[in-house]
Amino acid sequence: SRSNQSRNVSNRNTDANGYKSVQNLRNNRSRFGQKSENRIDQNSFYGNKKRSDSTFQRSSQRSNYDRRSENYQETDRIPIQNPFVPRKASSLTENALDESSQKETLFGGLEIPDWIQSSLHEMGIESATDIQERCMESLFRGESLLINAETGSGKTLAFTLPLVLDLLRQLRLDSSNESNDQEQTSRHWYGLILAPSRELALQTWKTLETLLKFDKESRIRVSVLFEVSKSDSNERVELPADVASAHIVVATPRALFEQMDSSSTARNDLLTQVRCVVLDEADRMISAASKYARSREQMHAKRHLATKPAVQILDYLTDMDIRSSVFGDSRDQGLQVVAVSATMGRPFRRLLANVMHIQDMKLAPTFVRSETKATADIGDAIVTKSVTIPSGIRHIYLPVEDELPDFNQRSAVLHAAMMHAKVQNALVIIAENQSTASAIEALKSLGWKSAVPVHEAFGFLSGSFSRDAVLGKASQNKIENGSTTGSETAGLNAYPANVPVLVTSFGALRGLHFDGLQWVFLLGGAPSMEEYQHAAGRTGRCGTEGTIVSLVSWSEAKQLRSTQTALKIQLQKWRIEDIL
Repeated sequence: SRSNQSRNVSNRNTDANGYKSVQNLRNNRSRFGQKSENRIDQNSFYGNKKRSDSTFQRSSQRSNYDRRSENYQETDRIPIQNPFVPRKASSLTENALDESSQKETLFGGLEIPDWIQSSLHEMGIESATDIQERCMESLFRGESLLINAETGSGKTLAFTLPLVLDLLRQLRLDSSNESNDQEQTSRHWYGLILAPSRELALQTWKTLETLLKFDKESRIRVSVLFEVSKSDSNERVELPADVASAHIVVATPRALFEQMDSSSTARNDLLTQVRCVVLDEADRMISAASKYARSREQMHAKRHLATKPAVQILDYLTDMDIRSSVFGDSRDQGLQVVAVSATMGRPFRRLLANVMHIQDMKLAPTFVRSETKATADIGDAIVTKSVTIPSGIRHIYLPVEDELPDFNQRSAVLHAAMMHAKVQNALVIIAENQSTASAIEALKSLGWKSAVPVHEAFGFLSGSFSRDAVLGKASQNKIENGSTTGSETAGLNAYPANVPVLVTSFGALRGLHFDGLQWVFLLGGAPSMEEYQHAAGRTGRCGTEGTIVSLVSWSEAKQLRSTQTALKIQLQKWRIEDIL
């Protein structure tokens, strides 16, 4: 309409870095599905004013989507005048670490210094996994990839180690340039890792800290950024000094987006310094619809795509109009984009390319998938699988008598099932609409006195917490879910009171690793097959064995049984009378 055209023109004001008003997005939704004559190309998602929480909610102006053009197929895309081209891969001879007196060993196709080898040995890692062998060399060369491998296959190390080695090479080159009186380039914010939850961000940061534990030469700095408790919703949170000066930053999208909204320095550093951005559990942050989802669910995911902080950050980083205004064609060294998940396929690659302003799918990040094969017996058929649920996991479902069992009833059945299995540790997963506090209270009333929420185990205390307190606890302690403090011989009062039990929801478990976790219990059916795959993947990691038990109603049990072929699993049935 004419009013929309005039409003778009009035909102083209930008700052020195091409930072545009969020009103542009509200008035112009064409790149994410709606064809419009008044489209402004290469639109940015960010506003210059302080955003309220309602900014992240669904806007009524974003709801009028053209269903025909929302398929994100290559033939339906709107031409982009200045498309983004991911960073090119360079030869290994250009990227190799300079020769030094240190002895280097080979890991995943890369030569690593002895101090990194010592860190890997302390982490219990002796050799590279299949997915690490397939992608680490390409990542070190700067190639943009989509890494798809089963849970517990070592994806975190697959992208953190090449990033550290690449940064180490750059710091050595900078040190050589400084000795030759050449201008030294700042390497802060060289790598950016986005994680969907603060717990996963903290865990990834801890992995990097362990990997760099014996680094005495380069002094690589890593830091983590996540949401903190605020007394006032409008209170501005300053960017911590350790984050501002870090070489590698691990952050949640919402926390980073808040800093971008309130600080021009954060926006400038994000655009000018970041050479590699990693989207861990990418399909969770970009909210891609499940390939098994109904058409209505797929339409809902596409409609809300542009409101996601991770999408907005990636759009800003890959907007070539903004990059050209800052770097110029000759100085832009490119951006490496890495997406990682166990549940993303080629449709997600098309969706990610659309978010990144890529028109030609030949320029989209390369898809790398683990080829580790396993078989699952489904009835009389044997199905070969590549990237699904690890084969060492046993799958059990326990139907509850009532069609719609209440939370207290399922808690009682959960107690009986855990006592029957004589669990030494467990992870209990509840539905999104259930209260973690209620689940903890119910478990403690049944005798499981050591039950705690996962977020409190990571230091995020309910109600109020500070960043310093969380980092202090993470530096001193390690979540050890594999060590048991109770046993059958310790007396009746020790079991189950001292058995470590963690409680969380489906939205917060993505990517989390718990050492030695043997049992996972679901209080209800999983929202989707992908979420079930991630829930089962909390156990049976790195070739170990584990068990997942689903406490479901009869209708949920029927739905779960129907997914056996797609998930390549074989379900076993428990009956209530067998566990009492």
